[in-house]
Amino acid sequence: MTTLAKSRRGAHFTPEHQRRAQAARSYESLAQAGRKGYDALVMRHGVEYVQQNAAKWRRKHPNRYERQVMEWLEDRGINYQRDVMIENVRYCDFVLTYRGIIIEVDGPIWHTNNALHGEDREGRDKRQDKILTDAGWRVIRISTKGMNLDKQLGEQL
Repeated sequence: MTTLAKSRRGAHFTPEHQRRAQAARSYESLAQAGRKGYDALVMRHGVEYVQQNAAKWRRKHPNRYERQVMEWLEDRGINYQRDVMIENVRYCDFVLTYRGIIIEVDGPIWHTNNALHGEDREGRDKRQDKILTDAGWRVIRISTKGMNLDKQLGEQL
């Protein structure tokens, strides 16, 4: 193969081309690839390892709603921990240990029923809330739709 042929072939694998190709993929295709990757990691390292690494990543990369909650809590001098495993149930978004409170930020992707993430997300959240409240925690859920932290958290803290 000549040098010219190699350079033309390699031209399709530039970072810009990869970004455009990824952007053209459907949400379902990306979700399916994500599930395959998750399953492969679980098979190789175990579910606890994968969950711990995911929580570590989420702590470093909060979404915009989590950043708003973080700022609100910090402005009021409230100590919290993020993405902490509680009662072997799940990693909770915010844990106020000394107050016995868990704050969950319910965004549209992970906390609504859909075919990609499961049809009973709301039921799952209710079951997990029951386990946490039975263990003595108070769970506060914040919906990102029309989020008003002074109203949603201020009245409960």
